[in-house]
Amino acid sequence: MVDIGLAEKERFMRENEVTAANKEKMLQFHCDTLDIHRKWIAAKKPTMTDIVKRFPRFITLKAAVRIQYLLYIYYIYTYKMIMARMVFILILILYLN
Repeated sequence: MVDIGLAEKERFMRENEVTAANKEKMLQFHCDTLDIHRKWIAAKKPTMTDIVKRFPRFITLKAAVRIQYLLYIYYIYTYKMIMARMVFILILILYLN
């Protein structure tokens, strides 16, 4: 099998419906492009409508929805941890001055 780029995988998922013949391929492509999804969502803060337009397989691949949900939870957790560290550092700086 020839390895195709991430943009081509994203396009394939957007332009094709999930079938019995391509379900495994769709799920693999979804996993392969998770970093694209995460970075785009973090940078653009899109609405759910925007997300579904760009990544329509979130609706048709139940496993993809579970993966994306876990990614979202991880993103929120990571964001909260970063904010907590920033507050801790700020308090430490204020305390030491």
